[in-house]
Amino acid sequence: MTDTTADSGLGGDSEVKSHVQKRSTWIRLLYMLILAAAWTIAEIVLVAVAVLQFLMLLFTGKTLNNLMSFSRNLALYMAQIVRFQTFVTDDLAFPFAPWPSEPDKQI
Repeated sequence: MTDTTADSGLGGDSEVKSHVQKRSTWIRLLYMLILAAAWTIAEIVLVAVAVLQFLMLLFTGKTLNNLMSFSRNLALYMAQIVRFQTFVTDDLAFPFAPWPSEPDKQI
């Protein structure tokens, strides 16, 4: 019987054990779970904003500029969550960091 540990790139049992016991790994999991819940809330807000903007367009012929500004920031926030959840960055999103804001652009 041959040892496949070297071939799999997993390292030895002691290396795996040290990774499993790292407190930072478990803390990241906790942050990931909290941000997954935040993502779900953000999705609901996104749908509400989209429906409201559509209704405004339908009945008034224009959208709400202040709501567009919020929508830009919501999009930035959701992108921050995606980057953290996919390990692109270690930077946390709101509520562990300030709410993202993009300077208002002329709409």
